[in-house]
Amino acid sequence: MFEVKVRFSNLELVERLKMAVSDIGAKAARRWASRFEEVLKASAPRRTGRLRRMLRVEAVGDVVTVGGPGYLAYLVSGVKPHMIYPRKASVLRLEVEGEVVYAKRVSHPGFPPQPFFTRSLERSLRLLPAMIMEVLGGA
Repeated sequence: MFEVKVRFSNLELVERLKMAVSDIGAKAARRWASRFEEVLKASAPRRTGRLRRMLRVEAVGDVVTVGGPGYLAYLVSGVKPHMIYPRKASVLRLEVEGEVVYAKRVSHPGFPPQPFFTRSLERSLRLLPAMIMEVLGGA
């Protein structure tokens, strides 16, 4: 009778498991990131279209990052009321109803977080279990 025994150290077994899970996570993250970008762009505010054009969702390994214009963080988290002061001049120059107005400071009223990001994230997260199952089925 022929017998083969294979022994793994616990450390080697843990590393192999970690690599397998990481690979599954990376594949699922890539699929999910692509879908999340579609959902995010579809629900983004449309005023000029700049936000939609600049939104990017990328998966590197099993980490998903969202990038966009500099004001994206303000849209997502909102802005508290604050004063705006001139930086390089002694006054601010504004156009109000077609007329030029000068001011030493302006009170910005702030605005609440825009819900498009959170709603898109919630909608897309519902798809993640199915995407993980697809990756597991194809593995």
